[in-house]
Order: sequence, then structure tokens, then C-alpha cells
Amino acid sequence: MELSFGLELKEVKPNGYSYTLVSKIGLISDDVLSSSCEVPKNGLLMPLLNVIYVNGNRASEADVWEFLNVLGIYDGKQHVIFGDPRKLITEEWVQQNYLVYRQIPDSDPLSYEFLWGSRAYAETSKMKVLEFLAKIS
Repeated sequence: MELSFGLELKEVKPNGYSYTLVSKIGLISDDVLSSSCEVPKNGLLMPLLNVIYVNGNRASEADVWEFLNVLGIYDGKQHVIFGDPRKLITEEWVQQNYLVYRQIPDSDPLSYEFLWGSRAYAETSKMKVLEFLAKIS
């Protein structure tokens, strides 16, 4: 669960069979953990921030979709966990300031890129992103 979603299962009450999910990546606030459907969605955010970071702090939309396709997540196709991935990435995470989605200046044909948003900078660090990447590798 740590590598897939950035979460760790912690025992709350010893021998009481009570557990909670704890964020290992610093991108999920405690209030979000109470909403089970949000936890896995945010777990995709760290790998996406990795893609942006390793591409020189910006990643073209094409690079992001190429990466997501490897994970079995496709533009225009509903995902069982993430729902509409385009909406999640270009609307929800942009509105939450985890990502910046902007047009690449002077691009022909018109193309877009992703950058880290202010909330991503506030809640994680490039060192954590590198540590996460090292664990996966």
C-alpha cells in the first residue's frame, strides 16, 4: 500500500483489531483520511509529482498520459478507483493547488503542461519525491 498509494496501515488499539491509514508522503490531511474514496485518489498524486520532477519540474500533457497509460489509466476511460482521470488531474488537483495545468506558450499545435502547485510544495518536498522514486526503483 505504501508504494501504490503512499499509505501505511497502523494499528490503533493493540490487540483490538482497530487500524487506520496513515499518509507516508505528506499529501493527505487527517480530515481526508476519514473519506475512504479520497485516499486512493491522492495516492496517485506522488507518482505524478515524480513525473513532473524528473522532467525538469514540468511535464507535457503527453508525457503525463504516457506515464498514466503504463499504470492502466487512460484519458476518456473511467477508472474503478480514480473515476474520470482527466477531471481528477486537470480539475480537482488543479483546484486544490496540487498541480498547475497551463498552456505551453507558442505551442503549435496547442499543448499543455503540468507543474507542481503551491500546495504540493507546501505539503511535500523534492527529497520526499526522490525517496519515493528510489523505493519504487
